[in-house]
Amino acid sequence: AEAGRHLLIEKPLATDVAGARRIAAAFAAAGRVLMPAHTHRCYDYARAVKEALGDIGRPEFLRLAILGGWIWPDWRAWVLDPARSGGHALHNGVHLLDLVTWWTGDRPETVYARGRRQTAAELDIDDYLEMTVGFAGGATALCEMSRGHRPATYAARDVLVVGERGVLTLPWDAEASLVTDESGAGLLPPAGANGFAVQLGAWLDAIAGAPPLMTPGDGVLAVAMGVAAERSIATGEPVRIDDVLTEAGV
Repeated sequence: AEAGRHLLIEKPLATDVAGARRIAAAFAAAGRVLMPAHTHRCYDYARAVKEALGDIGRPEFLRLAILGGWIWPDWRAWVLDPARSGGHALHNGVHLLDLVTWWTGDRPETVYARGRRQTAAELDIDDYLEMTVGFAGGATALCEMSRGHRPATYAARDVLVVGERGVLTLPWDAEASLVTDESGAGLLPPAGANGFAVQLGAWLDAIAGAPPLMTPGDGVLAVAMGVAAERSIATGEPVRIDDVLTEAGV
């Protein structure tokens, strides 16, 4: 911001709400474009769901599951250190929390989360998460994510959206495909547009004056939801988003 540059920044904006707010304020004061990289908004499946909401009506219940295996090189990876990453709900779970918020177009009010250390009890983060989001308009979203499945190449995604006028589903096999032949079972990688390329294009369009696909406000809210999820895991109680934002002076 001080250099007068635009920025596409990997999610989350920061590991706490106060830090995210400082970043957003700095770019607003500089008049530069700041876009948090909530990449899943740029994937084919996410955009298809967003478009379909016009047919099924206002969401009343959503379930988003993104499941996979171990992706980090070893146990020294920074993401496994909550002091550096903020915890799994923050550094990875924000993808799901942001996506269901984008789909509903509503204000999240509460997050109730549970975590499990699936790979090993010695982990410092929960590599399996279940996060329930309550929205101001009455909708509920259940987000499930894992990086503890076996085999490590396993990948599956499941989407269910119950709207006022209809139901939308994307089945478990909508991402990776299971192939069985004489050599046994194997997995094919997902097909579709490159979400990172779409994201980069959206950022360049925003620099040119188009409405941004992900705003700094979206990034701050996603951080607040991630912090709320981590706090909920620690306390076993639902956490109000406004309480997290108020503590940071937002």
